[in-house]
Amino acid sequence: MIKGAPQALGMRHIGSGLAHLLHAAQECDRIEDPLPGWMFRLALCERIATTYIISAGRSIPPLARTREYAAEFRKAGWPEYQAELKASLDRTLPVPGRQVTVLLDELLLARHVGGAAVMAGQVGHLIDQAESRAASILVVPPTSDTHVPASTLGHLLLPGDLSLFTEEDSDCVSYSAGPDASAERKQLVEALLDAALPQPQSLDQLREIRDKFSRKAT
Repeated sequence: MIKGAPQALGMRHIGSGLAHLLHAAQECDRIEDPLPGWMFRLALCERIATTYIISAGRSIPPLARTREYAAEFRKAGWPEYQAELKASLDRTLPVPGRQVTVLLDELLLARHVGGAAVMAGQVGHLIDQAESRAASILVVPPTSDTHVPASTLGHLLLPGDLSLFTEEDSDCVSYSAGPDASAERKQLVEALLDAALPQPQSLDQLREIRDKFSRKAT
């Protein structure tokens, strides 16, 4: 980890507010950003990351959503969350030059968001992303000893060799870059990677789930 990472990233890329947050995350291990524009600042980090590992146990993460799934998901959000979505950058794939791994709780994929047709399209989109290598889409089975947390967790490698961990909830995001918090988060990410099905088996599972939704939609 590089102490001067925010400066190494360059203010023109991330802005002084986010640079201050990243510096504080290194100094105090973990810092929460609940202020208006938090999703925009998180999206900036995602944009400049060279490597991005993300896990989700409650909903498909924004970078992997279809428009239909995202629209249904927005309906359930309160006004503050909808305002954050409108003010944020586009967070969907693909982003050239970025290596992305998405870890999804298998039980999450069985939840209906917007009905069977929406879910069939969403799971089909995940399959397309994996097959086109826009991202590695890995399924974590419920029988695993390691359970995917409900909140969306991210591990980003930013320019300047800054290893940044994020935890996104519906009303804020927290950043961890200090050695103590990062060690704990890194251990969890590695455990999830070990628990996930390999890409070929994950694709088989995704196809089976998509086909079930497709049959329900007809």
